[in-house]
Amino acid sequence: MLQRSCEAIFDAVHSLEDPETERVRSEIFEKLPSKKLFPDYYHIIKQPISFNEIKKRIRNGDYLDLDGFHGDFKLMFNNARTYNEESSKVYEDANAMDVSPFSPFITHSPQR
Repeated sequence: MLQRSCEAIFDAVHSLEDPETERVRSEIFEKLPSKKLFPDYYHIIKQPISFNEIKKRIRNGDYLDLDGFHGDFKLMFNNARTYNEESSKVYEDANAMDVSPFSPFITHSPQR
């Protein structure tokens, strides 16, 4: 059940398009940036993650709950916002995907 939920949410976020251009927003997030082309990325971003890593974790059954799954998406989007300028497409795409299909699925743990 959890794996199916993760797959459904993953697919929804992964297929999200820019309404103006119909460009799939997830393309740049598909795999980790090249260490050769973007060596500074790995100095700035301490926990790199991409859609590929998240998909592997779903397949391997690594997620114990939706909060952990959601946390990896938040990490990916926060990494994009940390590394890229606010005016960039990557930054905008991260913001658009961050508020996409997650809202109805994620329940937050009660505050202690």
